[in-house]
Amino acid sequence: MLKLLILLKNFGEKMKFFTKKKLIFTMLILSICLNVSNTNAFTSKNISWWQNKKNTEKIIKKKHDIKNKKQKKFFKDDNDKIAYSLGITIGKYLTRTFQIQKTLKIILNRKYILQGVSDALDKKYKLSNNEIDRVLQLYDANVKAFSPNEIQEEIKNNGNIGKKYIQKILKQKGFKKTNTGLVYKIHKIGKGKKITNNNQIIVIKYKGQLIDGTEFDSTEKNKPLSICLKQVIPGWKEGLKYIKKGGKITLIIPPKLAYGSEIISGIPSNSTLKFEIELLDIKNSISN
Repeated sequence: MLKLLILLKNFGEKMKFFTKKKLIFTMLILSICLNVSNTNAFTSKNISWWQNKKNTEKIIKKKHDIKNKKQKKFFKDDNDKIAYSLGITIGKYLTRTFQIQKTLKIILNRKYILQGVSDALDKKYKLSNNEIDRVLQLYDANVKAFSPNEIQEEIKNNGNIGKKYIQKILKQKGFKKTNTGLVYKIHKIGKGKKITNNNQIIVIKYKGQLIDGTEFDSTEKNKPLSICLKQVIPGWKEGLKYIKKGGKITLIIPPKLAYGSEIISGIPSNSTLKFEIELLDIKNSISN
């Protein structure tokens, strides 16, 4: 999920509310369109309680063969599967945003949402960039002005839970708290290179969790993440500077150093987050 968040962030800060809303409806509709029905081999005509094990196994195998054949026809190659998987990831990412903005009673016409996506892909826009900026700012202002009690209550509760968690974990051996509120524990300091500025590229393995242990993001096995440090949350910027190349660290990041009350799928508003990070490499700085 973090990788996706970074990609969305790079797409444009001023799009963060409007884009999410649009993509939510889009992904829901596309998911329906892309739904593939599975053939059911188990019917009252071809199986009954007195059939022997051999016949049953044949039916099960036939069912699996049909499903595999369907999948092969639907996806031409791995690129198609990658595209589909990215769509699923975006849909999952935006699910919680959809639920919250529905609570905000902000309803957008799906026809124009899909039209906007289509026009963006074809690079044929029906509004000027200035008009797009104007209406997005208007939408952003409307969202921020509407604060239902449920959301405010969630923000308050999660803030209190996070503070209690930090107080508890600071009693454990090895955890330290900085002046900014970041809590960390160094498992391995590493050796050699050290981060010197936020323009450097870091190569990492990581796992992100809520403080109740729920995992919301992680790198894939044998596929570390390479990213410019200036693109990550403040808690990472600070915490990773405490270790060197090859180091391992646990970061407990309060909301103000993470995502605050921003609407993020899989991460409740105002959440304290826990990250296990291994700093594999530090590469040269990029130009500003």
